[in-house]
Amino acid sequence: MRALRALIRSFVQVFAHATLWTTELHEILLIGSMQPIELDAPRIQARYANTSVSESLRAVGIASPAALLATYVTDRAGLEYYVADAPPVTDVMGADAALRAQVAEQSAILQTFYHAALHAYAGNRDGWSRAIEQVTQADPDNPYYRWFTGGFE
Repeated sequence: MRALRALIRSFVQVFAHATLWTTELHEILLIGSMQPIELDAPRIQARYANTSVSESLRAVGIASPAALLATYVTDRAGLEYYVADAPPVTDVMGADAALRAQVAEQSAILQTFYHAALHAYAGNRDGWSRAIEQVTQADPDNPYYRWFTGGFE
């Protein structure tokens, strides 16, 4: 949790306006802007009426404007309260080739995990099975992935 708080601290230092949303995978989405962020329900409903918007959101489990708004957690004030005593993240410099390769490998596993989730939302059991098998073979001891597959102890 310290790392998450540090990342959020850095985020609110950059953006004058920020909101936190949750996702269907129990992860978070931070939205930042230099302009005020307004949760304008009529505007959100109008945008959702656009077929390309609603289809994209349905593909990730957001079936309505109400379902979208239900994922809202807090605004900048709530985020600042959460990270009040957290130090910000600073850029990591001097990563060698081995570390960069490890980051790329972990990123590929994470992307495969996200694809597995999208297959699950679409009802594509074969796609889910293939992708989640790749994930669990690549990182079998990861408790996060094990939790999603029922492999927790």
